[in-house]
Amino acid sequence: MADPRTVDVIATTVERLMGRSPTVADERTGGAPVPLAPDRVAVAVSHNDQKDHMRLALAERGLAKVRVDTANKLQGLEVDVLVAWHPLAGLPTPDGFHLDPGRLYVMLTRHRHALIVIGRISDAALLGEVPPLGDAWLGVDEEPEVTGWFAHQLVFETLAPFALDLPHPSAEGGC
Repeated sequence: MADPRTVDVIATTVERLMGRSPTVADERTGGAPVPLAPDRVAVAVSHNDQKDHMRLALAERGLAKVRVDTANKLQGLEVDVLVAWHPLAGLPTPDGFHLDPGRLYVMLTRHRHALIVIGRISDAALLGEVPPLGDAWLGVDEEPEVTGWFAHQLVFETLAPFALDLPHPSAEGGC
């Protein structure tokens, strides 16, 4: 699950962000701009192996204070900037775990100022044209996989105008 290319793109994105010495201003700072601290930045992932690879990649770049955790561990927390490793990124086929709307919701709502979602341009195609068939039970209206499918569709549609296709870092010009 820990795709090395995605690890590198996320680590490079965080490194470039912090290298620009960004500031944030809000009610906590009295409206005055203050430097964005690395411990106010987080990377949200779906799996523990992704977390381990991300932590190592960020530590190698001097960014060990950036929090990296699964969506489950980030639930209820708040950071200024969140970089989300999209749950469907790089999967061959979506499944119930990765379609879970709660996981996606947590990843998209833990930031105060900025959210960066990292995935692959082809991830939206994983959803196909038709929602998955879920178990149907009398008296149960909610099917998490189907709800997740619709949630991911909406997110992909919303993010489509902002999608960037990044060249491989070894290519001229880098990420």
